[in-house]
Amino acid sequence: MKLCMCTTVGNPGCKLLRPYGPKFAPVVFMSIHVMMFVVSSIFAMVGYHYYYVHTGMLVMWITVSIWNGANFYMEWFAKKYEANLKRLE
Repeated sequence: MKLCMCTTVGNPGCKLLRPYGPKFAPVVFMSIHVMMFVVSSIFAMVGYHYYYVHTGMLVMWITVSIWNGANFYMEWFAKKYEANLKRLE
């Protein structure tokens, strides 16, 4: 059984799974998914039961979203501005 993620060159998932070989790679892959599910569920339960933790996570997510959106538009406007300058030359 060949995992699709191991066909991409330089993929960190491939570097993680390759030492286990094709026999155990699916087990390791699914184990990582189960661990991520458990960690996410713990964050959800803690956020549900504690108001200040929930508020802190909300503030963090909103801050990260605004930061990512601002960076995207700065890169997009810079590329558009450079294209317009090249067109004017």
